[in-house]
Amino acid sequence: MIKIGIFGGTFDPVHNEHVKVAKIAIEKLELDKLIIMPTFIPPHKTRTVTDGRIRLEMLRSCFSGIEKIEVSDYEITKGGTSYTYQTVEYFKKKYQCELYFLVGTDMLTNFKTWKNPMPITEFMS
Repeated sequence: MIKIGIFGGTFDPVHNEHVKVAKIAIEKLELDKLIIMPTFIPPHKTRTVTDGRIRLEMLRSCFSGIEKIEVSDYEITKGGTSYTYQTVEYFKKKYQCELYFLVGTDMLTNFKTWKNPMPITEFMS
């Protein structure tokens, strides 16, 4: 079965550690594809983030030419608050794959406060 990772976040700004984490994830998890997923409106952040289209272009620039990486505009195009459970459900149905979700430790520490956190774990492999 195909193995796909989703690396979600605000990426505001995107930086070298994001690229490093992505490359390590592809290697260590033996992913066929890693989807970089910028949020549109992050539900757990109170500060204003850079416009979604600008962050999307920054990500495309930073990750261009890196094998197995796709920058997705799914949450930016969808608009509204970005809820992980909806994104995971969408990609699980789209690809019928073994799915991995990568997120920064800053967000993982409050995972229990996310909207519908348990379905996220059910969609994972």
